[in-house]
Amino acid sequence: MRNISAINPGHSLRARLSLTYGGTAVLLITSLITILEFIDQANLSRLADNPQQVVQYLQWQLLLLGIIFTLLFLIVGWFIAGRIAKPLVLITQAANQIHIDDKMHVIPTFAGHDEIASLSHSLNYLVADLATQRNALQTAKAELEARVQERTRKLAALYDILEAAVELDDLAAIAQRSLQRLVAITRSTAGVVHLLDGSGKTLHLAAQLGWENAGLEKLRTVPETAVLYQSVMQHGLVLIANPTADTRTASWPIAASDGTYLGVAIQANEQAWGMVSLIGPDVAHISGEESDLVQTAARQIATTVERFHLRQQAAQLAVVEERNRLARELHDSVTQALYSATLFAEAGQRMATSGNLDKALTYLDEVLDTSRQALKEMRLLVYKLRPSTLEKEGLVAALAYRLKAVEGRAGIEQQLTVNGDLALTPDVEAAIYHIAVEALNNALKHAHATAVSVYLAPEPHGTITLVVTDNGQGFEMATAVNAGGLGLTSMSERAAELGGTLTIETSAGQGTKITVRLPLAG
Repeated sequence: MRNISAINPGHSLRARLSLTYGGTAVLLITSLITILEFIDQANLSRLADNPQQVVQYLQWQLLLLGIIFTLLFLIVGWFIAGRIAKPLVLITQAANQIHIDDKMHVIPTFAGHDEIASLSHSLNYLVADLATQRNALQTAKAELEARVQERTRKLAALYDILEAAVELDDLAAIAQRSLQRLVAITRSTAGVVHLLDGSGKTLHLAAQLGWENAGLEKLRTVPETAVLYQSVMQHGLVLIANPTADTRTASWPIAASDGTYLGVAIQANEQAWGMVSLIGPDVAHISGEESDLVQTAARQIATTVERFHLRQQAAQLAVVEERNRLARELHDSVTQALYSATLFAEAGQRMATSGNLDKALTYLDEVLDTSRQALKEMRLLVYKLRPSTLEKEGLVAALAYRLKAVEGRAGIEQQLTVNGDLALTPDVEAAIYHIAVEALNNALKHAHATAVSVYLAPEPHGTITLVVTDNGQGFEMATAVNAGGLGLTSMSERAAELGGTLTIETSAGQGTKITVRLPLAG
């Protein structure tokens, strides 16, 4: 804190003004007395006979003195005001220049111990203090901007790791992209990512960056019992300043000039998945914030690996469930039909052996019918195993493919009619497709139809109409509803979910007509 010079009361502006105007007043009074004493006695004697003229003469003299002393006061005041105003003008101009240029300027200083001198020195001290504070503020601002940029860079790296986990399906590609970001965060020169295999006993190299090919052979596989891995798993993060002299990294292809080793555990929910190894001269200077960020990134990698394994398990489970479902369908349809055909064939063989050819031919017809039905069921299963074309080709193409692949190969006459342009939402398309397929399956498996037709058309009142017709044996509605079969419930539920209706027209021996109406917008 600077010391500001004290104002001397004897040299203040008030004292100076008092002395000036006091001296002027004394001079005025003294001059007035002197003039009155030396007034021309002759004039007074000449005017003595006329008192009125004496009074006028004295008034004129006083008026003249008043004018003279008024001018004297104005001149003295103007001079004093100039002495006061000029320094203030200079100080004001300097202050305005600071405001306009936004730069520090020197305020003019004045000698003495009066208010103006004290003000000029005080303002200079203030300007100097402001300059110091401004420089400190600019330095702090630059440091803050640098920290924000660094934090943004690190958060961008973490976001990139998250983005890779979402966009990429290949675990090796995710590990490679994550490693690149971790190397950038820690300013490392090289790094590797090891992940546990399915057995959980061996770590395999999943990604590497900056490592010499000759040294990579030693890093292809690392046993789960390795001291380094166990240490990293125990502590979560391990920093080894001299890896060539440490027993944990003695077997690693690290030179003394490579710098410091940093190991980070890849684990989530207390489940270990591997580790990240980074090395470089600057790794030793990693901050606590950077360490936390690296561990967060490693946990994200662990979450990605865990999700990847869960997807694999789910896919494997789905395959098992699909196999079981196909096994049930084979048992309930094709296997039963083939078993029935075998029984009919054996019975026909016995009839032919006994000489009853008419009965044998009857059994042979049953064998043919049952075999044809088994072939239809098998074609339907093969169609189900193929990828759906609904998402790829659209509703009309998917229905056309279904009719050709199943009904066409089964020798059933089929017809697909589409009137108008179909602008349907994905939900409506999926509902119409699955209802149509269920109706066709019923015609194939239960109705023994020889002809089917599918009709699609948008209606003027904002609905889409689907009509599936077959010439099969039909069924009794009450019996089918009570039995809960033929997929009638699922078809009705699909239509109702989208605010639509489903009607069935059928009777024994008369075929079946299924009509569905759904809102175009679903």
